[in-house]
Amino acid sequence: MTAAASGPAIKGGTATVALPPNTVYSWIFPFYSIANASVYNDNQFQWLFYRPLYMFGGNNNSQVTVNYPLSTASQPVYSNGGKTVVVNLKGWKFSDGESVDAQSVVFFMNMTEAEKDNWYAYAKGLLPDNVVSYKATGPDQVTFQLNQAYSSLWYTALPATNPLSGSYYLEPFLSYGIQYAQPNFNNPQVGYMVRQLYIRQAMQYAMNQPGISKALWRGYSNPGSGPVPTVPSNQFIPSIERENNGQGPYPYNPSKAKALLTSHGWSPVGGVMTCQDPSKCGTGITQGEQLKFTFVYATGIAAATATWQAIKSEESSVGIDVTIQGESFNTIIGQSLPCAPMGPKCNVQVFAYGGWNYDGPGFEPTGEPLFETGAGSNSGNYSDPTMDKLIQETHTSNSPGVFDQFATYASQQLPFMWIPEPEPYQIQAVTSKLHGVTFNPDFTLLPEYWYYTK
Repeated sequence: MTAAASGPAIKGGTATVALPPNTVYSWIFPFYSIANASVYNDNQFQWLFYRPLYMFGGNNNSQVTVNYPLSTASQPVYSNGGKTVVVNLKGWKFSDGESVDAQSVVFFMNMTEAEKDNWYAYAKGLLPDNVVSYKATGPDQVTFQLNQAYSSLWYTALPATNPLSGSYYLEPFLSYGIQYAQPNFNNPQVGYMVRQLYIRQAMQYAMNQPGISKALWRGYSNPGSGPVPTVPSNQFIPSIERENNGQGPYPYNPSKAKALLTSHGWSPVGGVMTCQDPSKCGTGITQGEQLKFTFVYATGIAAATATWQAIKSEESSVGIDVTIQGESFNTIIGQSLPCAPMGPKCNVQVFAYGGWNYDGPGFEPTGEPLFETGAGSNSGNYSDPTMDKLIQETHTSNSPGVFDQFATYASQQLPFMWIPEPEPYQIQAVTSKLHGVTFNPDFTLLPEYWYYTK
């Protein structure tokens, strides 16, 4: 439901945007670690001051592709077999009148090289490691020399009723992202347990995603089943994610969950699965150890809290004891820096703060920020040489088959436990005096389209 414009547009004005409960804008400088990374800090806050070279999404609720008209640079020009990239800026200005020029890009690249270990988007072997050289070749032109040719796909790549009456109109807010529980593979209490694929499989089988969607989200959510969002529809969705009505390879099946655990040396003691045979339980798991986990979840949204309460109950039904601990979103991401194996800074056992939106620096769901060994946003410290290899292959090939291999493997290996993705992610109420407002799946605010009428 949208508002029809009435009367002439008014130049200027102030629009106030609401944030989710317990969430605040907390970082303005456009360079940061995962401890300060969120769609709120970057897409909705920083990008109003520092727009990226290439903008993705548009003033609609479906576009997730590159948007050159809204980008500060023209389409990149490739030569030398794809190893030379020329970027021509458009001569835009910062709010103080200074130019967004070649030196602006060089400054950011210098900072990225010097501080890559403190950049949430860093993944070993990628930017800036894969840039042999970069320099200003004109006032508004930067030329990059890459160590090899890269995939151009990767390199650039509602309710019917309105409860607020005529003073507001409703806009759906879809999300090009995934929702999950992220186990910490380096946590000293549960790290050895979650490193066992069969335990992650049992936890996934125990989750009743269809039931949660129907009872808690009233049908406005889709099952999670892998690293690729299924809404909006996109070219990257592997067939495995569509299996079992969208639940992927591990649909709700508590009997299978129990069977996996008992066949690997576990049996219930006091209602909690307990390791009886360490030779079957897996490396690092001792006799008498119990399947107990603490999920740290973001508070403030009733349906999200109810989702974690339901998951706690479902896991308990197969003998997995889950404690849920509510904290603010900002508090949780402040604890999400990658940490040394079984070290004292790996306090969080399972991150349940929500999920990940593919909204930059990587806009395609190729996995390197989340799953590649040592990546700056790999809060769960997941590491798998096969996963690393498959991710790296997506960077140098435009073949859909290569990407499908990565996405299929990630769906099977469960670096995360997938949970339902609300769609629409939110319903936003917009004052009927303000027009041109939509919310794109990349979470980017585009106030240049907004206007008031008399």
